[in-house]
Amino acid sequence: MRRTGLFLLLTIALAGAAGCRTGQPHAGPGAEARRESASVFSLTESPSAEELEATRVRVRLMQGPRIRFLAEQFDFGEVESGEEVAQVFACMNDGDAPLVLERVVSGCGRERTVNEEVAPGESGFLRLSFPTEGLQGPVTKVVVVETNDPVRKEVGIVFRGVVLADVLLKPVFLNWGNLTRGQPADPIRLSVELRQGKGLRIQEVRSESESVEVTTESEDGRGGIYRLDLRQRLPTGRFTGTITIRTNSLQTPEVQVPFYALIEGDVPADDPPVSRLEDQTPAS
Repeated sequence: MRRTGLFLLLTIALAGAAGCRTGQPHAGPGAEARRESASVFSLTESPSAEELEATRVRVRLMQGPRIRFLAEQFDFGEVESGEEVAQVFACMNDGDAPLVLERVVSGCGRERTVNEEVAPGESGFLRLSFPTEGLQGPVTKVVVVETNDPVRKEVGIVFRGVVLADVLLKPVFLNWGNLTRGQPADPIRLSVELRQGKGLRIQEVRSESESVEVTTESEDGRGGIYRLDLRQRLPTGRFTGTITIRTNSLQTPEVQVPFYALIEGDVPADDPPVSRLEDQTPAS
């Protein structure tokens, strides 16, 4: 009996020593109760104002429809001028209320009412397109999708690619800017480049307004460079019109280049005329 009692005492002593070495104190009768009390205390502490606001923001973001497009860009490669560029885009409704695709705006006043509904957790498909008439070279076009998502009411879908045209113009818009009446305006040079390998030639370059004079500076089988001059005594106000280029292209037999100027007041007699427009020389 004595040896058995000594063995039990030694076993208890070693267990207690092992608990101290591993950093695990002996759990007394009230230890579990104290741990439960500490847990309850930590859960019932009042959250800070920052935590409350963060929670409110998370709740708001989870409420209502939430649109998510699987892709928001499309590279359409190369297309001929005049072709329609189109692509079908998939979108998800990650919210908890019906998502409505309301309207599509593709620029230049082109709008289309859609009113397609996507249920929470479901996906929908939207075909987006735009015409390429009048476009040339590298093109970036943004088509805007309007929705009832309070966070993203408008989503811009970006199209990128190259439009192949028989006639390339530099610049595509002629802007003399603001000019004082009677002040000589610097000329603008228009470069017309023809697509090679199709036997194209320029047949005519003319102004639709008698107030713009067109002078041919150079012209060959690759295109031409034309100098455009404004008359000095134009009436005050907005001055707009077009330059028309005619070619033997079946794709684009006629191309029009718009021009703009705003004519203001008269030049004071004691002030020398000063040109406000830098010479626009096309890159070689």
